[in-house]
Amino acid sequence: MINVTTAADVDGDRGSNEIEVTVNNAEESTTLLGWVWTMASGSLAIVAAMSVLIVLVLMVRKKKVEGRLR
Repeated sequence: MINVTTAADVDGDRGSNEIEVTVNNAEESTTLLGWVWTMASGSLAIVAAMSVLIVLVLMVRKKKVEGRLR
C-alpha cells in the first residue's frame, strides 16, 4: 500500500511525501494459533487433574462408608 501525505504551511507552500507500507500478518496468525493450542492444552490438563481428584475423593468416601456398614 502506498500512502501519500500532503501538507501546506500558512504561506500556501505545499509539500508531499510518499511512503510505502507493507503489512505481513502471517507471523501474527501463527502466534495466535500457538496461543490457542497452549490455552486448550492447559485447560485440558486442569480438567484432567480435577477429574482425578474427584475420583480419589469418591474412592476415599466409599471406603469410609463401607467401613461404617460392617
